[in-house]
Amino acid sequence: NATLYDDLREVRRHRGRAIEFVKFCDENIFRPLNLEKRYDVCLIGTLTSKKGQLEFARIAEKTWRIAIVGDQTDKEYVQSIQEILPQAEFFGEVRKTRVNQILNQSKVSVIFSKKNDACPRIIVESLAAGTPVMIHRRNLGRKYVKPGAGLICGQFQFRRRLNRMIR
Repeated sequence: NATLYDDLREVRRHRGRAIEFVKFCDENIFRPLNLEKRYDVCLIGTLTSKKGQLEFARIAEKTWRIAIVGDQTDKEYVQSIQEILPQAEFFGEVRKTRVNQILNQSKVSVIFSKKNDACPRIIVESLAAGTPVMIHRRNLGRKYVKPGAGLICGQFQFRRRLNRMIR
């Protein structure tokens, strides 16, 4: 994953007209820890419709062990997710060191956010922690997920392919 992460650090020219800067993470915090996998899936990011946690909850299997991390200001949105995923463990907003622990305790980091979430920082943090990423194809950050680092797929294939990654 070091090479994949290094690829993310590059500043690239886009069609010769603009420069694209990718997000970074603290390599002293986000790194592999070799912890036991307590969770099949983790979703990390502010709990909001933009991040798509509720949409993910609707396709999730009840047998998956799920960690959900992020600001929970929108109480109605959080309650809707909790009703669908009673087995999920909700952490709220936590320190970055705890985010790294949860990533390391998870088999897959899922990014189910929408198009207007151009480069979720969790992609970089997951790769730095050594956790594979599964990203919805509608997310613009998909260009940062290289083969071997995770999968990109649409909603209809998501559950089946995620099951394969978990097992």
